[in-house]
Amino acid sequence: MGVFKNLSENARTYGYYSWLLDIIEIEMGVDDYYLLLKRLHQIPFVYVVDRDFNREEDARDLRDEYYRGSKEHEDGKTSVLEVLITLARHCSDQSMDGQSVSKWFWEFMHNLDLDQYVDFNYYTVGANDKVDKTIDILLQRCYEKNCRGGLFPLKEPKMNQQRVELWYQMSAYLQEKYRY
Repeated sequence: MGVFKNLSENARTYGYYSWLLDIIEIEMGVDDYYLLLKRLHQIPFVYVVDRDFNREEDARDLRDEYYRGSKEHEDGKTSVLEVLITLARHCSDQSMDGQSVSKWFWEFMHNLDLDQYVDFNYYTVGANDKVDKTIDILLQRCYEKNCRGGLFPLKEPKMNQQRVELWYQMSAYLQEKYRY
Protein backbone atom coordinates (compact mmCIF):
# COMPACT_ATOMS: atom_id res chain seq x y z
CA MET A 1 0.00 0.00 0.00
CA GLY A 2 1.07 3.57 -0.67
CA VAL A 3 2.65 5.89 1.83
CA PHE A 4 -0.39 8.17 1.60
CA LYS A 5 -3.04 5.54 2.34
CA ASN A 6 -4.17 7.10 5.62
CA LEU A 7 -3.97 10.73 4.52
CA SER A 8 -6.90 12.75 3.33
CA GLU A 9 -6.99 13.84 -0.30
CA ASN A 10 -6.26 17.43 0.72
CA ALA A 11 -3.20 16.34 2.68
CA ARG A 12 -1.94 14.32 -0.30
CA THR A 13 -2.52 17.23 -2.67
CA TYR A 14 -0.89 19.68 -0.27
CA GLY A 15 2.07 17.33 0.08
CA TYR A 16 2.48 17.12 -3.68
CA TYR A 17 2.06 20.87 -4.10
CA SER A 18 4.57 21.52 -1.34
CA TRP A 19 6.99 19.14 -3.09
CA LEU A 20 6.54 21.10 -6.34
CA LEU A 21 7.41 24.31 -4.49
CA ASP A 22 10.49 22.62 -3.04
CA ILE A 23 11.72 21.87 -6.57
CA ILE A 24 11.70 25.58 -7.37
CA GLU A 25 13.07 26.42 -3.92
CA ILE A 26 9.99 28.22 -2.60
CA GLU A 27 9.37 28.05 1.11
CA MET A 28 5.69 28.39 1.91
CA GLY A 29 4.99 31.24 4.30
CA VAL A 30 8.37 32.82 3.65
CA ASP A 31 8.58 33.59 -0.07
CA ASP A 32 6.40 36.21 -1.70
CA TYR A 33 4.99 34.24 -4.63
CA TYR A 34 2.66 31.76 -2.99
CA LEU A 35 -0.51 33.23 -4.57
CA LEU A 36 1.00 33.33 -8.07
CA LEU A 37 2.21 29.75 -7.83
CA LYS A 38 -1.11 28.59 -6.43
CA ARG A 39 -2.87 30.18 -9.41
CA LEU A 40 -0.47 28.55 -11.88
CA HIS A 41 -1.26 25.20 -10.26
CA GLN A 42 -4.99 25.82 -10.68
CA ILE A 43 -4.77 26.53 -14.41
CA PRO A 44 -4.94 23.38 -16.56
CA PHE A 45 -2.28 22.95 -19.21
CA VAL A 46 -3.81 22.79 -22.68
CA TYR A 47 -1.94 22.72 -25.94
CA VAL A 48 -2.68 23.77 -29.50
CA VAL A 49 0.48 22.34 -31.06
CA ASP A 50 0.02 18.57 -31.28
CA ARG A 51 3.50 17.56 -30.15
CA ASP A 52 3.13 19.53 -26.92
CA PHE A 53 1.25 16.53 -25.54
CA ASN A 54 4.80 15.50 -24.58
CA ARG A 55 4.95 18.36 -22.08
CA GLU A 56 1.75 17.05 -20.52
CA GLU A 57 3.34 13.59 -20.33
CA ASP A 58 6.41 15.12 -18.64
CA ALA A 59 4.09 16.62 -16.04
CA ARG A 60 2.46 13.23 -15.48
CA ASP A 61 5.93 11.74 -15.02
CA LEU A 62 6.58 14.41 -12.41
CA ARG A 63 3.49 13.23 -10.52
CA ASP A 64 4.64 9.63 -10.84
CA GLU A 65 8.00 10.61 -9.41
CA TYR A 66 6.30 12.02 -6.32
CA TYR A 67 3.75 9.25 -5.85
CA ARG A 68 6.20 6.48 -6.89
CA GLY A 69 3.59 4.05 -8.16
CA SER A 70 1.34 4.41 -5.14
CA LYS A 71 -2.34 3.76 -5.71
CA GLU A 72 -2.86 7.17 -4.17
CA HIS A 73 -2.23 9.55 -7.04
CA GLU A 74 -3.27 13.02 -8.10
CA ASP A 75 -5.36 12.51 -11.20
CA GLY A 76 -6.85 14.95 -13.62
CA LYS A 77 -5.50 17.55 -15.96
CA THR A 78 -1.92 18.62 -15.50
CA SER A 79 -1.34 22.19 -14.41
CA VAL A 80 0.66 24.99 -15.97
CA LEU A 81 2.86 24.97 -12.87
CA GLU A 82 3.73 21.31 -13.37
CA VAL A 83 4.61 21.86 -17.03
CA LEU A 84 6.74 24.91 -16.22
CA ILE A 85 8.64 22.97 -13.58
CA THR A 86 9.35 20.13 -15.99
CA LEU A 87 10.56 22.60 -18.63
CA ALA A 88 12.78 24.25 -16.04
CA ARG A 89 14.21 20.82 -15.18
CA HIS A 90 14.93 20.16 -18.86
CA CYS A 91 16.66 23.53 -19.20
CA SER A 92 18.74 22.85 -16.11
CA ASP A 93 19.75 19.45 -17.48
CA GLN A 94 20.60 20.74 -20.95
CA SER A 95 22.24 24.07 -20.24
CA MET A 96 25.95 24.36 -19.74
CA ASP A 97 25.76 27.24 -17.28
CA GLY A 98 24.74 25.13 -14.28
CA GLN A 99 21.60 27.13 -13.51
CA SER A 100 19.30 25.44 -11.04
CA VAL A 101 15.73 24.44 -11.80
CA SER A 102 14.63 27.35 -9.63
CA LYS A 103 16.65 29.89 -11.62
CA TRP A 104 15.20 28.59 -14.88
CA PHE A 105 11.67 28.66 -13.51
CA TRP A 106 12.06 32.28 -12.44
CA GLU A 107 13.57 33.16 -15.79
CA PHE A 108 10.32 31.87 -17.31
CA MET A 109 8.33 34.00 -14.86
CA HIS A 110 10.40 37.01 -15.91
CA ASN A 111 9.94 36.23 -19.62
CA LEU A 112 6.17 36.08 -19.03
CA ASP A 113 6.32 39.23 -16.88
CA LEU A 114 4.68 37.32 -14.02
CA ASP A 115 7.48 37.89 -11.51
CA GLN A 116 5.91 41.23 -10.60
CA TYR A 117 2.92 39.60 -8.86
CA VAL A 118 4.05 39.25 -5.29
CA ASP A 119 1.68 38.26 -2.52
CA PHE A 120 1.48 41.63 -0.73
CA ASN A 121 -0.23 43.33 -3.69
CA TYR A 122 -1.52 40.33 -5.61
CA TYR A 123 -5.21 41.02 -5.11
CA THR A 124 -5.01 44.82 -5.15
CA VAL A 125 -3.52 44.82 -8.68
CA GLY A 126 -6.01 42.20 -9.92
CA ALA A 127 -3.24 39.68 -10.52
CA ASN A 128 -5.49 36.63 -10.94
CA ASP A 129 -7.03 38.14 -14.08
CA LYS A 130 -3.64 39.30 -15.38
CA VAL A 131 -2.06 35.90 -14.73
CA ASP A 132 -4.98 34.18 -16.46
CA LYS A 133 -4.63 36.46 -19.48
CA THR A 134 -0.85 35.92 -19.70
CA ILE A 135 -1.22 32.16 -19.44
CA ASP A 136 -4.02 32.17 -22.01
CA ILE A 137 -1.70 34.03 -24.41
CA LEU A 138 0.99 31.44 -23.70
CA LEU A 139 -1.25 28.42 -24.14
CA GLN A 140 -3.11 29.72 -27.18
CA ARG A 141 0.15 30.89 -28.81
CA CYS A 142 -1.02 34.48 -29.16
CA TYR A 143 2.42 35.89 -28.39
CA GLU A 144 4.67 37.47 -31.00
CA LYS A 145 6.25 35.36 -33.73
CA ASN A 146 9.63 35.65 -32.00
CA CYS A 147 7.99 34.29 -28.83
CA ARG A 148 8.05 37.62 -27.00
CA GLY A 149 5.28 37.22 -24.46
CA GLY A 150 6.03 33.49 -24.29
CA LEU A 151 8.51 31.38 -22.35
CA PHE A 152 11.38 31.46 -24.82
CA PRO A 153 11.72 34.85 -26.57
CA LEU A 154 14.27 34.92 -29.37
CA LYS A 155 16.17 37.78 -30.94
CA GLU A 156 16.60 36.02 -34.27
CA PRO A 157 14.03 33.25 -34.72
CA LYS A 158 14.44 31.02 -37.74
CA MET A 159 10.67 30.48 -37.95
CA ASN A 160 7.38 31.60 -36.45
CA GLN A 161 7.58 30.37 -32.85
CA GLN A 162 3.79 30.34 -32.50
CA ARG A 163 3.76 27.09 -34.49
CA VAL A 164 6.78 25.42 -32.91
CA GLU A 165 6.39 22.90 -30.11
CA LEU A 166 7.67 24.01 -26.72
CA TRP A 167 10.58 21.56 -26.78
CA TYR A 168 12.02 23.11 -29.95
CA GLN A 169 11.32 26.62 -28.67
CA MET A 170 13.33 25.73 -25.58
CA SER A 171 16.17 24.30 -27.69
CA ALA A 172 16.33 27.42 -29.88
CA TYR A 173 16.29 29.62 -26.78
CA LEU A 174 19.14 27.71 -25.16
CA GLN A 175 21.11 27.78 -28.38
CA GLU A 176 20.61 31.50 -28.98
CA LYS A 177 21.09 32.58 -25.39
CA TYR A 178 24.04 30.39 -24.52
CA ARG A 179 25.51 29.73 -28.00
CA TYR A 180 26.21 26.05 -27.65
